[in-house]
Amino acid sequence: MYDFVKDDKQITKTLKDATENLKWFKEMHEMQTDTTKSSISQFELIRSSGVFIVGTIHDRADLSDFFEERKIDSLLKAKISSPTGEERLWKFKDLKELNDKLVLISGEHTKVHTFTQVFGKLTQICETFKELNECGHSSYQAWEKEFYFTDPDTTVQIVSDQYLQMRDELKAEKKNIEDQIRKYEPLMNYTHLQLLYLRYQLHHLKENVLDSHYQQTLILLQAINLQITLTDVKKAVLHLTRSRKLSER
Repeated sequence: MYDFVKDDKQITKTLKDATENLKWFKEMHEMQTDTTKSSISQFELIRSSGVFIVGTIHDRADLSDFFEERKIDSLLKAKISSPTGEERLWKFKDLKELNDKLVLISGEHTKVHTFTQVFGKLTQICETFKELNECGHSSYQAWEKEFYFTDPDTTVQIVSDQYLQMRDELKAEKKNIEDQIRKYEPLMNYTHLQLLYLRYQLHHLKENVLDSHYQQTLILLQAINLQITLTDVKKAVLHLTRSRKLSER
């Protein structure tokens, strides 16, 4: 060691560089420790008072709404109460950021693994809900569901079951749409979004709505029947309304 130091003509610079490197490593270790503590603290806060909220209560009303993509980051959030009772809403990006941090430390802190499992399944639920919504599934046009995280292991099972249920519903809905299109060839004249809009309008139009809504529906229906009139559309809607009322009795 002495011979090595004796022959090093830049010993001062070498020692200085070594000291700076040690200082950098120490700062990085402290920063990592602080991040770990902060992430675990946030995990515990969500476990004690967090509620995940999936879906949206915003229904589609106008034609423009059907061309507005519902993005995943708008379909998942969490409502968290602080120890002081203050309520805070975490957006998707906040939850994803925490999830990414917990993934890095899940090897050393296995208890946080449940959060990454739940977050992954909730993301899948959001993607499936988005598809069900765009397929026009009546149960998922304005749908919202809460998942509590107080018992993480139970929540993992609940969100897994919810995802499997929605996945099966999506599969059945897609098959139904394909069967209807094969059965009624004129439906092939429409794009998927146009069919969704027609389905929605014929289901929701009432006798007292503005004629502009009927007009939009009429224009689309004229693609398969040029002779159809606004009166025909209103009669069809009235018939559907009465049929629904009878079936609900």
